[in-house]
Amino acid sequence: MEKSYKARSIAYELLVRVVIKKAYPDLVLNQFFSKNKNIKSNDIKLITEIVYGTIRWKEKLRYVLNSFLKHKIKSKKVELLLLTGIYQILYLDSIPDHASINETVNIVKRKFDNKIKNLANAVLREVSRNKKSLDFPDRTNLSKYLSINYSYPGWLVDKWIDGYGAEITEDICINLNKHSKTAIRVKKKIIDREKFSELIADHNPSNTSLSNVGIYIDDQYGLLNSRYYKQGYFCIQDESSQIVSMIVDPKQGETILDACSAPGTKSNHLAEIMNNKGRIVSCDINSDRLNLVQNDAKRLGNTIIETVCSDARDISFSKDIRFDRILVDAPCSGLGTIKNNPDIKWNKNPEDIGRLSSIQLDILNNVSWYLKDGGTLVYSVCTLMREENEQVCEYFLEQNTYFRIDSSIGTKNEKINRLLDRNGYFSSLSQLDKMDGFFIAKFQKN
Repeated sequence: MEKSYKARSIAYELLVRVVIKKAYPDLVLNQFFSKNKNIKSNDIKLITEIVYGTIRWKEKLRYVLNSFLKHKIKSKKVELLLLTGIYQILYLDSIPDHASINETVNIVKRKFDNKIKNLANAVLREVSRNKKSLDFPDRTNLSKYLSINYSYPGWLVDKWIDGYGAEITEDICINLNKHSKTAIRVKKKIIDREKFSELIADHNPSNTSLSNVGIYIDDQYGLLNSRYYKQGYFCIQDESSQIVSMIVDPKQGETILDACSAPGTKSNHLAEIMNNKGRIVSCDINSDRLNLVQNDAKRLGNTIIETVCSDARDISFSKDIRFDRILVDAPCSGLGTIKNNPDIKWNKNPEDIGRLSSIQLDILNNVSWYLKDGGTLVYSVCTLMREENEQVCEYFLEQNTYFRIDSSIGTKNEKINRLLDRNGYFSSLSQLDKMDGFFIAKFQKN
């Protein structure tokens, strides 16, 4: 009893840092587990489940909570603790309701007064008694139905409905709420993925469908501390992100610009495709994050990557430097990564989308000057917002008439080719059950 109580208490404390203090959940969890290596695997799983589950379903949990209250709870910390209890009651079938209720109330008793304890006990028991007959919004108000039932901000649901229609929006909401396997990219110069899969058989590996160097695993815990990671056998990278470098399709000996490169996953993938022959200039605005590029290049043995600290909107190069290919993996809302980063949907707002799309266009307009005639420019973002995707590309082509869509984007991989839309853009929209939401456009300079 005490061990599981401790796990729930830890989960709550970590959630306070994430939900109220706006820390990143993956960093908070990784930092905590690295400092507390004696925590058992079952407790790690329970803590992680409660943290991510409460964040993911926060809007729906709050709706349930408020339906059993006469007055809304003013204290964010009290509300958050009750949300963790409701999450366990509604979603953790392997744990008896009475255990979730009792241990959540025990945490309340230790942290708050007796009045709050009585409220928590009453509300959680009511939720448990009525959980099979809870009343949620119906489809007569589609936006509210999707927002509450699938737990997304109303403004985001409205934008997706406007851009994709109701049916696709519901598919997006469903798929981005699913637990996602972790994808890794194997360095095939060291080992092929079939042999590496044998080495990590206890992680339940399976091949990615579009990338020929990708593997899905159940989780990364333990693997990042293994000798395989330290010796550069692999890196963590979602399959959709791996596809970006495949579409850039760099050749040995070429000069490449990765304009927004940190933490360096794509720069290193490009170097591996080039067999570490050529030159890659990895630019980023953040010097600390550029250290990650250099550290990963060293771990993976890639020596052709050089880093430049600069804002890609303003970066300039001398007349004698022109690039064969440029990758702009632009700063974006990240709303295609909600599966693994559910906090993103609560931390973004409509104003962010407009601000980011302006930055994205500025970067494209600037770096495109440094591309050789006949060269390739690839634009990628991990978001499903049309303002950051097609609209940015449309504005860029209007302002730069010497560029055109490169229709060869998927010719080397028929599976990728099938995911191109009528404009020739790649979208992982139909693959959200497996990978992050990504948009990729490939341009050629005339």
